[in-house]
This record gives sequence, C-alpha cells and structure tokens, in this order.
Amino acid sequence: MFHRLRLLHKRRSTQAFGGTARIETGSPWREANGGDCSLSCRLWALILLDSMIMKNSSRSSCDTGIGALGPIAWGSHFCNFYRTQGDLAECIVPFFEKALAENEMGIWITSDPLDQREAKRLLGQRVPDLSAREASGQMLILDFADWYLDPKGSVTAEALCTALDRLAAAEQRGFVGIRMTANSFWLERKYWALFSEYEQKVQAAVRNSRIVVLCSYSLDRCTARDVLEVLAHHDFALARHERGWQRIESSTLA
Repeated sequence: MFHRLRLLHKRRSTQAFGGTARIETGSPWREANGGDCSLSCRLWALILLDSMIMKNSSRSSCDTGIGALGPIAWGSHFCNFYRTQGDLAECIVPFFEKALAENEMGIWITSDPLDQREAKRLLGQRVPDLSAREASGQMLILDFADWYLDPKGSVTAEALCTALDRLAAAEQRGFVGIRMTANSFWLERKYWALFSEYEQKVQAAVRNSRIVVLCSYSLDRCTARDVLEVLAHHDFALARHERGWQRIESSTLA
C-alpha cells in the first residue's frame, strides 16, 4: 500500500517545480473521492504525515537562525506578526541563511512589503552563491501568485491543494530538511476562511516531518479576532515588542 502511494505521489509531482503544478483531473485520488478536492487534501495530509517520518540525522532539532528563537523541533508550524519590511527581513533572512548553510531546502513565498526581488537582494547579501542555490533548486523564492493562486488569479480549494502537493514533492528532493515561509499580506478578506482551512491542513501535514513552516502576518491587516485565530492554527508565534521579539505559546491562549 505504501509503495503504491509513493508511486502515485511520484506521478503527480513530476512537474511540481517546472512551473505551476497541476493536479490531474483523472487522479485516482479524485476518482476515489468523487472529485472532492477538499477530501483529497485531507487524505493527502494524512498520507504525507505517514510518509514524512524523520530520516536518520545527528540533528534532532532545526536551528532557525533567528536570535530570539534558536533551535525548534522539526515539524513545527509557527508564525510571526510584523509591522514593517524590516521586521519581516529580520526573521526571514537569517532563517534561510541558516537553512542553506545546513544543506536544507528553502521555499520563500513573498508578498508586499518584501517582494520577490527585494527578498533575493537581501538574502543574496548574506548568501553570496544564492544564484547557484536557486539554479540547483535548493532555494525557491516565489511570488505568492505563483504558489497560491489559480490561473484566473483566485484563491480556490484546488489551488491550495496544489500548494500542499508542491510542499510534499519538495520532501522528495533529498535535502536534510525543508524550511518554508509565506507572507499573507496579499490575502483578501473574502479568502480568509478558506486560507484558515489551508493553515490547518499544513499544521497536520508537517507534523513528524523534517519540515518547518513560518507564516507571516501583518498586524496592520489583522483584527484582534484574526490574531487569535492565527494563533490557534500555529504552534507558537513571534511578536515584536519594545524589548524585541518575544515568543507567544498558543497553549497559553487556549
């Protein structure tokens, strides 16, 4: 059973990094579930959870490179709340600098106020051979539209399923681990509920894997209720106060 699922995954993810990934309309997953993408996503999360068992490694934790945070467990899904581009860069640039130094793969999904071009410039200042890392596929720096949106420029359950599939495909690349970060500044209010469901799927999918995911949220675009909802879908958060970055445990708000 497991071998068959691996073959299915290989067939579906062959082109995941050769442009925008597609989910085949004739996929056995779809056919088995009446074409229901939502159910397909849930099944994929469970299979991904089962298949991404930690590989043998001398490192039992992931050194984030973020001074205020330090090492965290693999399989963590956390967030940070920011106000400025500088806040964002202060967390994300060292996060990926450390990843590349440790032979991990990085996936950076960008949006204002730190777009794709600026992200490459800032990380390139810390990683001189960044272009070579991108060419080899070790580091992906993408605009949010290339990761989350469908061909019509909308957020759909289908597009978010594809995003999960691409993350799963990355795990097969053979790196020590994977770090992903995405900035939600682009997210329109009408897509909030759908994106919250996606965050829950990510939370389940990365558990017990060698993947760490950092999601960034602009405080200027979040209500108090939004902040609580975001915290509920993440293990913990980093928020900047007068004394610097502080870690907030989601469990303390339960």
